[in-house]
Amino acid sequence: MFGQDIGFIGLDIDAPALLAALDGAALDDAELAAGPREWCTYPDPFPAWHVVPDRAD
Repeated sequence: MFGQDIGFIGLDIDAPALLAALDGAALDDAELAAGPREWCTYPDPFPAWHVVPDRAD
C-alpha cells in the first residue's frame, strides 16, 4: 500500500476543489504499475512551478 500525507494551511481554502484536484492527480493501480517512464508522459493538471535559477556565489 502506498500513501502520502500532505497538509495545507491557509485562509478560505476551497477544500472540495482542492480534494478534487488532488484526486485527479493521483495514479490509479494500473498507472502506478506502469512505472516512471510512463508517468513522464502523463499530463500535469497543476500549473507550472516558478523556479528560481541557481545563483553563482
